[in-house]
Amino acid sequence: MKVTKIPLIDKLFLIGPPGIGKTEIIRQKAFAEAQRKQKVFVDLRDIDNVNLENIFKHPTGYYVYYRIIATHVFPEDLGIPRLQGNNGHDFVEFLPPKVLKILSLPQIEGTLFIDELSNVQRDDQVAMLYSLIQEKEASWIFKLSSKVKIICAGNNPEWSEITRELPKPLRNRLILLNVEPPSIDEWYQYMEKQYEDKWDRFTYGYLKMYPSDFLSNTNTEENYPTPRSWTNLALLINNVQDEEMIDELSIGCLGKDVGTKFSSLRRTKLTEEEINSILAFPSKFDTLNMNKKLLVLYSVASRINPQNYKQYLNFLQHLEREREFLMLTIGMMNKEMKLILLRELRSILLPILKKLIQFEENE
Repeated sequence: MKVTKIPLIDKLFLIGPPGIGKTEIIRQKAFAEAQRKQKVFVDLRDIDNVNLENIFKHPTGYYVYYRIIATHVFPEDLGIPRLQGNNGHDFVEFLPPKVLKILSLPQIEGTLFIDELSNVQRDDQVAMLYSLIQEKEASWIFKLSSKVKIICAGNNPEWSEITRELPKPLRNRLILLNVEPPSIDEWYQYMEKQYEDKWDRFTYGYLKMYPSDFLSNTNTEENYPTPRSWTNLALLINNVQDEEMIDELSIGCLGKDVGTKFSSLRRTKLTEEEINSILAFPSKFDTLNMNKKLLVLYSVASRINPQNYKQYLNFLQHLEREREFLMLTIGMMNKEMKLILLRELRSILLPILKKLIQFEENE
């Protein structure tokens, strides 16, 4: 199942490569559910900015979300000992930390996301998480609200050297979903919504031309490309002019093979004569190889602005015969130019957009 199609249901275990968006999509789904239920969404990892008293007084008005990394949570973290009693009848009572106290409120609703579950190595941690997932209980005093969903995530053995198989009884109480990465266009839509014009759109153009580089495993100690590493790179190199820095960041985020390929292509420059010749005679574009085509499209997307866009309209209209190139070029433009071209080229773009919408609905 694609990561973007994951349902938000209790006792779900998502298995897939790292960096494909499992964490991000669960938070988005939790936020959307809070909105549907007309509740205030609270991420308990940001608890210092939350008025806890309001949650304790009016739990039905809130939807809480909390992500924990399974390998970082130990049985002793779930309760703080406090001496109670008198007259020689002393005893110890364990008080839950404030986050757990909120999650245990009977009327509270929310999602607990347990990440990296397959990487837990200690047996006492496995036993604790087994109880938490199976019974929503842990230690003597802690019990999750029945209205809090538990979603877990982990990696396939081929993607993590420390993956440990879950106990069979625990697996049998979970819904196991094998998760695939988003499409490149879904990644693009996320970047547009999340970061607007604060990311480098050449990354999108490159990925559309070379989709096999979106996610790739490696047996070396180098980094490797994932949707997450492409996101990091697109944010890091936005507005960076130092080409050597871009080279190093590309390799650091994507590994040597893909990083070098990406930065080398990005370094390649087209002359003014080449660009002007293609603008004057758009049919020349059809004779170019894939690398040159991408560079032309990116050059046009980078140069075009509200003052000069009319000189590019003839070339953009020529791209109508290959609508993927047309949409890619517009996709690499800033928001202002997208709006202008939607108006100027509406007779061309509207039928394409309608087909894309129909395709998405059928998916």
